Amino acid sequence: MIPNDTTQTLTSIAFTVTYEETVQTYSKPLVITQTDQMIIDFYTETYSTLVENVTNKVYFQAWATNKRADVYEFTNASLIAEDENRTKTILVSNLIKTEHRGKGSFTFKHSAKFVKIYLTFTSQ
Repeated sequence: MIPNDTTQTLTSIAFTVTYEETVQTYSKPLVITQTDQMIIDFYTETYSTLVENVTNKVYFQAWATNKRADVYEFTNASLIAEDENRTKTILVSNLIKTEHRGKGSFTFKHSAKFVKIYLTFTSQ
């Protein structure tokens, strides 16, 4: 288990497989994502704008760092909206996830009263 307070961003996992007289060793790099460095790029299906009172589809690409070199995979994210009074509305609950190499999509109905829309992540 990797501690939550680690400042490390890269480690490796090594393992050995033995079958009869054959021994093979593998090593694989592992990116440790620091949530304060994670970047998600969003792309709307409707030419960079959200349309009010209809279901909008939004695509995204999640990156482990702002260098956009390593993808970030996640599950169980929620889409939250806030109005000007900071009242929160859950638009999508724990259903947003990456599908392949940090990419994914979700749908929601937009309203003009929303001044801030963001993802939250559930600890796993």
